Amino acid sequence: MKAALVLMCVMLVFGAQGCSPKGQPTGSSQPKTRMADDSTGQPAGSPQWNVIIADDFKDGISASLFNLEGKYVKPPVGGGSLTPRLIISCSGKELGGANIKLGMAIPYGQGPAGDASKPPPRIRVGMQWDDKKAPDEDWAEVINDGRSVYLDKNQTLKLLTGHPVAPDGPHGFVHRQSISLVDALGNRIVMQFDLPVDSAGMESDCGLETGKKSHKTHPDYNLWGDYHSKRGEYDDAIASYEEGLKLDPSNTELRQKLVETIKTCKTENAVMGESLRCGAH
Repeated sequence: MKAALVLMCVMLVFGAQGCSPKGQPTGSSQPKTRMADDSTGQPAGSPQWNVIIADDFKDGISASLFNLEGKYVKPPVGGGSLTPRLIISCSGKELGGANIKLGMAIPYGQGPAGDASKPPPRIRVGMQWDDKKAPDEDWAEVINDGRSVYLDKNQTLKLLTGHPVAPDGPHGFVHRQSISLVDALGNRIVMQFDLPVDSAGMESDCGLETGKKSHKTHPDYNLWGDYHSKRGEYDDAIASYEEGLKLDPSNTELRQKLVETIKTCKTENAVMGESLRCGAH
């Protein structure tokens, strides 16, 4: 629940509002953001997650926003030059939800005005991934005055994996996801997102790697170690390199990275007054 509220807050990073402790916009105290690199090992030109770390120091909330540009197969009426964007939020190793930014407002059904007990406006959404013959359809929430569609945690899992449960096995994520909407005027909108081959950062930050632990190989731990190291998460990086060395004790690259990361971690402790373990158990 907290991660879902975090998404509703940090989506406002792309607007101009902050969030109250209950996840409602306050009009002030915009969350601070910083960029992170999630492109380790990605070939040039391949799809990549653009990661933003959003820190709301007022309410003690920190979230990772994974952004991915898609393309319209059938754009909204009048939106032929637009690009849809997928934003997935995670906080505290928990997957929150997804925000599909359409690039323009689309017509949608309005509920009764002024009645907070009524459910929010919703739109029919279909997901059709890889070689699936027909879309899975569901209802999703319309937000931001018709400019965005919000998917809850289970819907986001289905978007990523084809199943509303955590992925299991070494190939849990789908390769291509087609999302369709039907607006209030009956116009069909279709967009496509090609998911990055390397989503190790998302798997780690969103707690999606738990179903894959028995399938990890030392290249997996190498990628996760590099990812955490670039973000200054040295204890997590060290743990990843150590697990990789358990699988491949003679791997000199992993061992060198482990030594260098422990050294950097200890320097961080000395200079910044941190209390990182730096490999001590």
